[in-house]
Amino acid sequence: MQSWITESYQIWLVLIVSGALAGFLNAFLGLGGMSIYVPLLIYILHTELGDRTQLISTVLINSFSVVVIVGLASWISDHSHKTIHYRKVPPLTSGATCGVIFGFSIAILTGLFGSMDLIFGFYLIAIGIFSLRQKIESAPHMHSYRNLFGIGLAGGALGAFAGFAGNSVFIPLLRDNGLNIKESIATAQLIGLEVAALMVLLIGMTFSFHNIHAGACIALAISGFGGSYLGGRLNKLISGSYINLAVVISYWITGGLLVYRHSNF
Repeated sequence: MQSWITESYQIWLVLIVSGALAGFLNAFLGLGGMSIYVPLLIYILHTELGDRTQLISTVLINSFSVVVIVGLASWISDHSHKTIHYRKVPPLTSGATCGVIFGFSIAILTGLFGSMDLIFGFYLIAIGIFSLRQKIESAPHMHSYRNLFGIGLAGGALGAFAGFAGNSVFIPLLRDNGLNIKESIATAQLIGLEVAALMVLLIGMTFSFHNIHAGACIALAISGFGGSYLGGRLNKLISGSYINLAVVISYWITGGLLVYRHSNF
């Protein structure tokens, strides 16, 4: 299953540029790279893989694999800048794990695996409007295990059901839980990394690990490291209000692209 990427240099150039853009947006805004990788790979593969389930499983396992690799780089950067709230991580991780297993199981059992991109697109547009109404700075921190477990559960379930790492769910809910925009992005990225790793495992076990194209993943990941470094540095230099506005705009653009993708593929 290594032949779906052609030897055309244009394809590899697109992969490299897209990987850099995805890494930048992930580190700067917390916008998961899935919003770049998934539409890109669907566009490349939709003529090669006619079966919808095979197409989506191939696209997702490769996309989540890259998210794991690039997410490790983001985690190192965020850890060095001390923007991750590790006290919130255990309940978030527990909830996300349960949510991923539940969301993935429902998607498989109902035959809706990979077909929820339209709903997720509309969700992103709505959550962008919701984010505009939130305060930029943090509120008093609330450490309720139940609240944090619920955030992880919601993000993991929706992410697994719609085929994303869940950052767009985690970020606004973490802000309501007392974190400012930069802390929310950093903490959400760490939980999104765990969601992506679990999704790779589940998709590989359900379909096939042979659908992973090592060369394409490496090209996206290596270029993503450069973009992630630049995005992380820029995130630390720009005020939270501007980052919040950029996050909202990115939600709207990504939501629109997902709706368009669903209509055309």
